[in-house]
Amino acid sequence: MSERSTRCFLLTFCLLISFQNLSEAQDPPSNPNLVESTNRTPLYHAGTILRDRVLNTQPERTNYRYELALEAVLSFAEATNDENAVAKVFAIAQQLQITPETNVSWKAQPFGCSTWALYEASEDDAWLPVFRKQTDDLLQNVWRGPNGELLHPRGKTRGGGYAMLIDAMQQYVARMARMATIVESEQSKYLEEIVLQGKIHRDVLRDPTTGLWCQGRGWLKETPEQLSPGAWSRGHGWLLQGFSQALEVLPEDSKARQVVLANFRELCASLLPLQQPDGSWHTLLQRDPTESPLDTSGTAMIATAMSKGVRLGWLHDPSYESAAQKAFALLPNYVTKDGQVLSTSPGPGPLQSEEDYLVEAFPPDNDHGIFAVLFAAAEQQRLLQYITTRKTAP
Repeated sequence: MSERSTRCFLLTFCLLISFQNLSEAQDPPSNPNLVESTNRTPLYHAGTILRDRVLNTQPERTNYRYELALEAVLSFAEATNDENAVAKVFAIAQQLQITPETNVSWKAQPFGCSTWALYEASEDDAWLPVFRKQTDDLLQNVWRGPNGELLHPRGKTRGGGYAMLIDAMQQYVARMARMATIVESEQSKYLEEIVLQGKIHRDVLRDPTTGLWCQGRGWLKETPEQLSPGAWSRGHGWLLQGFSQALEVLPEDSKARQVVLANFRELCASLLPLQQPDGSWHTLLQRDPTESPLDTSGTAMIATAMSKGVRLGWLHDPSYESAAQKAFALLPNYVTKDGQVLSTSPGPGPLQSEEDYLVEAFPPDNDHGIFAVLFAAAEQQRLLQYITTRKTAP
């Protein structure tokens, strides 16, 4: 058997085992705190497996993926009214020294914000001063280009210096939107930042033909004006995550909301026809889907954003709801009984080359898949409850 055939066989075997694991999964022990309206779908069961893995396997050294997984557990717990899981996340946060008294630098939270997630879960304003301190420090000290565009460290292995990166921009926009809601006396400066970054990044990174965004600009040290090649599924998931978080809080009549909403709708419209018949989005969006594997993280994040757009009235075409439902139905097939997520693209995306993503399969259990699928499991619960309410409305 050739090496290529062996890899295909092993991936197929892993997927068949995961299908069997989830089809045989039993309901978790009865929890009196679970709302009666919880829809115990295959993705719900996958979510409980991932929730338990996150809560029971704290790493020796935390990282942004684990902290995003904690945020996703909070989201899943809120969607299923699981107070026990919420309490466990707060206990872990205490161990990690993420508290209302702890100023966790924005540099340690590049793509998420545990401080805000814990504030939302607790509804305790004691979290807001430290969130404000973090975010004002970000506003004042983030790396910038000549036109004010945000930059992100390239790292020593890529020659040092700084470059544009959509993954980092999305969380910046979300933070600025949240600040605009809690510091109304200075609201205008945060809203202006959102407008600036939304326009610059779209103008520089969006392909006007496909509507897709590349990962960034400046990742090749010798040619700082060169764009990153291709379009990455999780990169678009990051964008939609940040934009949707911003839209949840931005003032209805603000220019910032108009810019973010336009970018959100435009991205969703560009992504919708790229969904595959099985419900997935493949890793390299602008290429033929046979050239790169499906990406569970990108699929989960894109579907989550589309579902949220439907629920909250940002997207009106019923095709988005159908797309989200198809993706939600697919994802549990890629979660094993022990909580591994299969076919998740490794990072950091095609910053300099697409070569690493032109493969037949990815190694199992990349930890970006855990938080992405958990957020999707939470969103599916909200969407199903929304559909039920819609059907029973007079």
